[in-house]
Amino acid sequence: MHLLLGPMTLFCLALHPAAAGDTGAADRRVLESHCALPCEWRALDLVTGHGGVQGIATGGGLVLAAGNAFSDEKPAFVAALNADGHIAWRFSGGHKRGAVSAKLFGVAADGEGGAIAVGEDPLLQRKDSSNSPVPRAAWLLRLDPQGALLWQLHLRPGMHFPAAAGQERVGNGRFVDVAGDGAGGFVVLGYWQEADRIRPWVLRLAGDGRVLWEHLFEGSGWNYPQAIAVDEAGVAVTGRDSPPAALADLWLARLSLDGALLWQRLYGGPDADAGSAVFLAGDGRTAVFGSTGGFRHRSENAARGWSFMVDPNGTVEEEWVAPPEGPQSLSAIGGQEAGRLMALDPVLPLRAELVLMAPARQILARAPLDFPELDPRYSKIQGMAVDAAAQRVYLAIDARLPRATGSGFPVPMVVAYAIPGLFGTGQ
Repeated sequence: MHLLLGPMTLFCLALHPAAAGDTGAADRRVLESHCALPCEWRALDLVTGHGGVQGIATGGGLVLAAGNAFSDEKPAFVAALNADGHIAWRFSGGHKRGAVSAKLFGVAADGEGGAIAVGEDPLLQRKDSSNSPVPRAAWLLRLDPQGALLWQLHLRPGMHFPAAAGQERVGNGRFVDVAGDGAGGFVVLGYWQEADRIRPWVLRLAGDGRVLWEHLFEGSGWNYPQAIAVDEAGVAVTGRDSPPAALADLWLARLSLDGALLWQRLYGGPDADAGSAVFLAGDGRTAVFGSTGGFRHRSENAARGWSFMVDPNGTVEEEWVAPPEGPQSLSAIGGQEAGRLMALDPVLPLRAELVLMAPARQILARAPLDFPELDPRYSKIQGMAVDAAAQRVYLAIDARLPRATGSGFPVPMVVAYAIPGLFGTGQ
C-alpha cells in the first residue's frame, strides 16, 4: 500500500539577491531551476555561501532550521521560515577557531514564538602553540520571536553541581537534541567526550536558562545519544552504545522530571543496532525507533528498520522488524496522532521514504521521495519535522550538486511537502 500524496504544487522559491562573495549563489540557482521534486516549496537561502543543516522543527506557525555556514565568522545559524517558505528571521552566532566552527544540531520551538537551539561552540582558544584540538563547549541558546538572542550558555558537566570540590572536567561537550518540558522550560540531551569514552548527558533548564538538574551517565565505551522525548511523566533518551571491541547496541533510558534515573537498558543482537527516535505513549510506555542487524563490514549492510514498545520498567511488549525490502532504518518521527506517526527512512543512495506507521506494530503506508538532481554520494537527509495540523512534512537536506553542474559543496535546504489526509483527517 502506498501513501497517496495528493496533488502537489511544483513551486520553487525565488532567492534573495546574492550577497557579495556568496560562493553558494551559483549552486542555489541550479537547485532552483530543478523542479523534479514534487514539493510545495524548497528554501535554499538559509545561509550565505555553503553550509549544512542539522536540526529541523515546527511550532508557532514557523519551520525552524539550524546548522552551520562554512564561511561566516559567526558560523552557526537558526532560520525561521513562514508558511510559504520565506525567511521570517535568521540568527547567526558562535565562534570559529581555525578549522573548528560552532555548529547547531537541534532546535525546538519555545512555545512563546521563539526558539531554543543546541550544539557545540569552540569557545576557548588555546594559549599555547600546540596542535592539539581546540576544546569545544556544549552550547545552547534561546531566541525571541524576532530571532534576537535572549541568553546563551556554554557548559561542561558539574559546572552547576560539582561532583567534587575544585574538580574541572577535561574533554569536549556537545548537545544534540532538545524538547520542551511542558512547564516553560527545556530538557537537553548531549554528551561529554573524554579521552577514552563518550558519556550521555541530560540537563533540565528553566525558561530563563537556570540549570535545574543534570545527569551524566556512567559508561566505559562510546555511547552516542541521538534523540529525546519529554512528557509529564518524565524523559526518554535513546541512541547507541558501543562497548570496547564490540558492535553497538540500541541504548534506551528513562528519567523522572526531577532528574532521577529510573532505568537504562541495551537492546539488540550480535550485529550493530541503534536508536534514532523515541516517543512517549502517555501511559508510561515508551516506543523507540531505529535499525537492527547493521553491518559488520561496510560492504555488508543488512540493516532493517526496527521499532518496539517497552513497558514502564523497560521490558519489551511489542516489537516490529522491517522485511528485507525495507525500510532500512527509522531515523526520525513526528506528527503523532490517533496512534499513528510519520517516520523517515533515509535510504542510500539519496532517496527517502515517508512511512506512516503504528508504533511497534506495522507499516500502514509508504511513499518514496527521490532527489535526482543531487549527488547521491555526498548529499544527506538530516532530519524531518511534521506539522499534523497543517498536513505538511518538512525535510532538512544537505544538498550537493554533482561537480559537473555545481561546486561539490553542500547547500542547506528545507523542502516542504503538502500531504492532504496525512493522518486520515484531511480531504
